[in-house]
Amino acid sequence: MQLNPAAPGHLLGRLELLALMGMLFFLPLLEASKNLLWLAFALLWMGRAAFTQAGWGGHWQHGRDLPFVLLLTAATLACLLASPFPHNWGEVGDVLRYTLFGWLLARSRITDKQLLVILIALLIGTLVAAVQGWWYWKITGEKNLFELHSVGHTNHSAIYLTMVALGTLGTLLALWAKLSNGVRASLLLAWLGMTWLIAAGESRGALLAYVPGAVVLILVLVPRQRRGWLLTTGGLALAAMLASSPYLVDKTLSQLQDPTAETKSSYRAELARTGIEALRQHPLSGIGPGNFHLADAGQVANWLATRNETYHPERYFHSSHAHSLYFNTLAERGLPGGAALLFLALVWLRRLRHTPNRPSQDTPDSLRAPLVWAIGMSGFVVVFVAGLFNTSLHHEHGLLAMFALGLLLAETPNDQT
Repeated sequence: MQLNPAAPGHLLGRLELLALMGMLFFLPLLEASKNLLWLAFALLWMGRAAFTQAGWGGHWQHGRDLPFVLLLTAATLACLLASPFPHNWGEVGDVLRYTLFGWLLARSRITDKQLLVILIALLIGTLVAAVQGWWYWKITGEKNLFELHSVGHTNHSAIYLTMVALGTLGTLLALWAKLSNGVRASLLLAWLGMTWLIAAGESRGALLAYVPGAVVLILVLVPRQRRGWLLTTGGLALAAMLASSPYLVDKTLSQLQDPTAETKSSYRAELARTGIEALRQHPLSGIGPGNFHLADAGQVANWLATRNETYHPERYFHSSHAHSLYFNTLAERGLPGGAALLFLALVWLRRLRHTPNRPSQDTPDSLRAPLVWAIGMSGFVVVFVAGLFNTSLHHEHGLLAMFALGLLLAETPNDQT
């Protein structure tokens, strides 16, 4: 197979394609496998670019390349400058891993056939991990133990499932005119199963990203005459799923009725204050990637004391992370990290602003653009909406999000920035 990314039909060699498929399959399943396959994909891609006529994917484009450079630079500088806090190079390594992954994909040109087999591998791996997590949950009888093996905590697993479920819905809608009845039914069942698990997982942050994400997909990809019944059906299905898992509703209502204000947001406001104090004390560097846990009660009290202010324990909460992408980034990477995140959001949103024409049976060549747009939108809504309530851009979430962004940016014509 010729390896020339300038020619749309010749992006990945067989080994590259297998490494990419394997990595996405094992991403929610096994740590060692996904890490080794990520490394194999990166080395194969760069080796091909360096030692063949394939090249590195074209000239520099600000809108395609700069977001990845800024994310990595901000994390590295924060790690170097966050004195007297320890240099947490492991967190910088995580940023390097997901930014490089997205960057390589953004400088690639995956054919339609390759894209479909990659998405199949991603979906099957997620379903295997979901069934495995569901089985463990049923054996233990503890809902909060439902998780994808390699993703971890139930809230993080719900966010990962949300991204894949939205991508599955987008794939179903974008390719509807081209799919056989059997494939449609299979994708529909997979989507419904993941939706049920998201609701059963009792993660409000995931649901608050999932619902508007699904609505946007339907509004963009479904013709006007079919939207009403689809939105109604989806709403009824979600209501039924929530009714089958009443704990989520009961938990929310009990918190709203609780006179203790901080429980209404599960201490999100108090964690945000902790993050803001870290930023105020170290605006240019933060306290270093992965160091949010160091902003404990004693440290925050010392910061306040330097400004002759009193530490009130009830106003702050201390944890391993801020449970918010935004406050966690500002606390750990300072203003440069916040600026890099903002630039990423703007570039991503700018690419999504150009919505594709709705696919139809008469124009099969238009199917790729809606599919890639749907995947990119799924990644965006999970990172930046679920990011309001959790740290949604790291490890497995970061890799999956950069997969979505890389595909989206790769569609940008070479003469655009």
